[in-house]
Amino acid sequence: MTYRTRIPIAATLAALVLAVAVGSASARRLEVSEQHIRIVWTFLHFASSEETFRIECPVTMEGSFHSKTISKVSGQLIGYLTRAAIAPLTACRNNEGVEAISLQGNTLPWHIRFQDFSGVLPNIGTINAQFVGLGVLIRALGLNCLYKSTAESPVVGKLIRDNFGRIVDLDPQPTALIPRFEGALLCPANGKIAEAFELTAPVTNQGGLDKITIALVQ
Repeated sequence: MTYRTRIPIAATLAALVLAVAVGSASARRLEVSEQHIRIVWTFLHFASSEETFRIECPVTMEGSFHSKTISKVSGQLIGYLTRAAIAPLTACRNNEGVEAISLQGNTLPWHIRFQDFSGVLPNIGTINAQFVGLGVLIRALGLNCLYKSTAESPVVGKLIRDNFGRIVDLDPQPTALIPRFEGALLCPANGKIAEAFELTAPVTNQGGLDKITIALVQ
C-alpha cells in the first residue's frame, strides 16, 4: 500500500470514529427493553441514621416506566413503583431493636425519577434513580416511627449494568436519609435503606422471565 493510499483510509477511519463519538455525545435518551419491572432483594437493610435500630428483610417491589425511552433530564418523573412487599419479621435477620416493620402501601405509588448516570459515553456503567414517597413504618423501642422519602430527600438507587446492558443490581445509596414523617419526637429523625444484599435475580419484567436492559439511543 502506497503512502498516498494510506492517507485517504486513515482520514476515513478518523471521520468514522469522530462520527461515532459525536453521535454518542449528542444522544439524549436511554431506552429500556421492558416497561414493567420487578425487583426482588434477598435482604434489604433498614436502619435509623444512628443505627439505634436496624434490620434486614427480604423485599419485593414492582412498578413500571412511563415509556421505553427516557430523557437524560435530572429530576424527570420516569415511572412508578405500585407494589411493595416485605417478608414477615420471622424471615428477617440481624434484628436490632425492631419489633415490627412494614412498607406503607397507602403511600403508593412511589415516584421514580431519573437523576444521572456514570461512565463515559457511549458506555454507561450505572444509572442513578430517585424514589420519592417511599414509606417505611418501624416499631422500635415501643415507638411507631414512619419514614417517608421526599423530593428534597429521596432514596437514591444505583442501577448497575453489565456488559450486555442488563440491570443486574439495584443498590440503595446509604448516604440518602429518609426523614421522619410521623411518630414521637423520640423516634430517630432520619432512617435509611443502608445496604442491599444481592438481588435474587437481575431486574426483570413482572413475569420474572425477561431481564431488563438499558441502552443509549439517539
